[in-house]
Amino acid sequence: MNRIKELREHKGIGQKELAEKIGVTQQTISLYENSKREPKLATWQKLANFFNVPVTYIAGMSDIDSLKTYENFESWIKATAVDYSDSKGALVPYNEVKAFTRELTLKEFESLFKAVEHGDSVRNNKELENLRKKISSTAETADINFFTGSAFQLALKAKTGDGKAQKAYNQINKIINNYFGYDDEEKIYEIQGKDNK
Repeated sequence: MNRIKELREHKGIGQKELAEKIGVTQQTISLYENSKREPKLATWQKLANFFNVPVTYIAGMSDIDSLKTYENFESWIKATAVDYSDSKGALVPYNEVKAFTRELTLKEFESLFKAVEHGDSVRNNKELENLRKKISSTAETADINFFTGSAFQLALKAKTGDGKAQKAYNQINKIINNYFGYDDEEKIYEIQGKDNK
């Protein structure tokens, strides 16, 4: 069960005010609170930002309500480890391990999204934001993070002389340029020239 209603009531606001703050209807907030509808990841993030808590906390996946706990591994392990005197050392509950990996994945995705959003190659930030709203699972963000990280590593290797990487990079770059319509240099300069005006 999520904690939207609990956090909303603790903050002393109604469904209508919360709906206005995050850009949905009051009915949608009611459906979220009664677990009749599941927010998309972008909405979870808006809710978490509004209440200043981790997404996994507001979604009911974790009992950790402090964003600072996720700043580094040491603070997280200190907050989650349970010492069982009859066992060897401390154990972390499985739900908290899952929550930790989800929070890291979401944090990486947010950083990546912001970097791409402010990059020179993005021509339509509104379209980018609309696409982001369609992402519905942490697994999808993890896949995007992995692909982007792999492409970045490939580009670094290609630009520093790795022949195999250069061949793969050129193939992928050709596909990307074709997809976005950057097939010839004139189009690229034309696009860049419009963006610089």
